[in-house]
Amino acid sequence: MKRFFLILAAASVSLAAFAQTRVQDSFFGVRLGASYKEVFGTDVVKNEYRRSAGMKNHPKYRLSVNNVRLGGREWTECLFYFDDEHRLYQLRFYDAFKNEDVSGTCYEQILELLDKKYKDRPGIIRECRSDWEDSKYESVSYTDRDGGVCELVREYKASASGHYFNYVFLYYYNKNVKMGVEHSYMEEL
Repeated sequence: MKRFFLILAAASVSLAAFAQTRVQDSFFGVRLGASYKEVFGTDVVKNEYRRSAGMKNHPKYRLSVNNVRLGGREWTECLFYFDDEHRLYQLRFYDAFKNEDVSGTCYEQILELLDKKYKDRPGIIRECRSDWEDSKYESVSYTDRDGGVCELVREYKASASGHYFNYVFLYYYNKNVKMGVEHSYMEEL
């Protein structure tokens, strides 16, 4: 019996250590790689599209959900990106701010949380780019051994309407899958 508990404890420690060496790849009950149908079946997506016209004529390469909670905060929007086979390969959360200081505070708060979760973890590489003063762009990414990426970006740029905002983006994707999707899109051009 004692041996059983020792094995169980060792397995628990091993699983906990493994979980800390990977970037999150599961959201709202589905994982990256899930089908369009599986993603559309989640409560967060169903609730959004129940309020709108539903799925009629909705493109299957992207789903947009407004006012989504993740990481203890509410994001303006979450975009689910799908490849040619209708598999989820990326999520993008964002908030837009008129005030540069407010966007900076938001970015720093999220960065602090992400550093607690991923920084200095075995098997996760942290990379930074900070050109805010010159190019109004800064980012931090965390990449695991399997290509899982969490990327936090702050950027001042024009919206689709042409108005400029200070954006804070949070991306989750697998870089190997994303490169394949981007490559296939380039071939179509």
